[in-house]
Amino acid sequence: DLQANTAFERALARTAKGDYGEAGHELRRVLRDVEEGGESMQEALRRAAERVDSLLVKRAYMQLAFAYEHGAPGAEGLRRLADEMIGLQAAKARQYSARMTFFGLLFVSVSCILPAFFSAYVIVGSAFLQLTLSPNDILLAFCVLFPLADLAILLYLREKTPKILLGGK
Repeated sequence: DLQANTAFERALARTAKGDYGEAGHELRRVLRDVEEGGESMQEALRRAAERVDSLLVKRAYMQLAFAYEHGAPGAEGLRRLADEMIGLQAAKARQYSARMTFFGLLFVSVSCILPAFFSAYVIVGSAFLQLTLSPNDILLAFCVLFPLADLAILLYLREKTPKILLGGK
């Protein structure tokens, strides 16, 4: 939008109206500071950068302020920053994929192999080792313990999934 001769404020307003979560809320605040508070666009963007903790978001606001001051030539920094963010997201997706391999094997082990070994241990243990597990103990292991272990693995994976792979939610 910055090179299509669209007014900077209109481009920000259009973005602020979109469903971008915190970013949209913050851009609406920037526009309100400019329109109602009488601040300059550069100052409102700099204040927005001060309110966030993320270094990438701070850089994005500073690049927006630079692009506002310098016009279309200043937008090149935004493109580089966007490319860098896309690269970081791709790296997180690759890292998650590698982690998924391990946890996929762990899930299969906890779901199938561990219960099979437990069954074999109970059978052999009760026949030769005089292991005494009650039927309730065995039922508890299969109906509660193993499913809880599976659930713990799935919840961990859900927590560690990059937001970009969840559709930005």
